[in-house]
Amino acid sequence: KAAITHLRVLERFAQHTLIEAQPETGRTHQIRAHLAAIALPLAGDVLYRGPDAKALIARTALHAYTIEFEHPTTHERQQVEAPYPPDFTQALRQLRGQ
Repeated sequence: KAAITHLRVLERFAQHTLIEAQPETGRTHQIRAHLAAIALPLAGDVLYRGPDAKALIARTALHAYTIEFEHPTTHERQQVEAPYPPDFTQALRQLRGQ
């Protein structure tokens, strides 16, 4: 089925890239599949064969920073933000040489 993901490079490193991905559709594994299809698989993503990143982060390096949706009862737009978790922040520090 068709799926659309908008991508924007936020920061480049020697062997990794921090990318903002905004899925327009909601297919299973959409972001992971799209990045793998353009030869940018997520670090630690075993299913889509991303680079082994155990020294960097012990999981698939994917984080939903912001999510926006319509509330099912009030029909108001809701936006929730979640800062990077500690392991993601530490991985970015390591990539930045900090």
